[in-house]
Amino acid sequence: MLGFDLESYQVYYQKIIVPVINEYCAKDYGIEVKPDAEDLIWINYVKFNRHCREEYMSNPEKLADRHKIASCYIYAILKADVLACSLSKQFKDEKNLLLNERLALCFGMTLLRALILANAKELKDEEIRQAVRSAFYGEFKFPKVNHGDYKQNLLLQLYYTKREGNYNILALADSLYLIENYNLVMNGLQEDIFKKTQR
Repeated sequence: MLGFDLESYQVYYQKIIVPVINEYCAKDYGIEVKPDAEDLIWINYVKFNRHCREEYMSNPEKLADRHKIASCYIYAILKADVLACSLSKQFKDEKNLLLNERLALCFGMTLLRALILANAKELKDEEIRQAVRSAFYGEFKFPKVNHGDYKQNLLLQLYYTKREGNYNILALADSLYLIENYNLVMNGLQEDIFKKTQR
């Protein structure tokens, strides 16, 4: 699968992260980008990925699954803290912008989708492969919640994760797994559809 090496990351950075940053910068928020943003994200990703494999996996030489990979990238962007807003005082609180959190979640979910679609190629049934492609075409759907908005709550979770320095890769990977399953079920697909191809 794609997404684990520096070359893939550099492609993702140019195709996903740069356009999102440019979109943010086009808004008149006074957004500043660290000049070494690309390197900072990669360095942090490598650290999170190594920690994940060495601490949580029985075989550290084995590749982590897509949920852990996406989680490591999300946390790498958060920790790199590559975006700042010179006008943040006008927004009273950086929680109103959540720039790095939005960038991290956008990239993480886009990468997760790419990895899901790559795994879908391994499914034997063409009809199911097509159904998976349809299910993950466009943006992820998030569950309805009784308090607030699920995606906004997830962004705030990332904000407090960074502020408190409590980066729990397994917890975030579990959340991404459940979001993936929610989208499968919402599209009439079985939750365990990838069980044979995933591990």
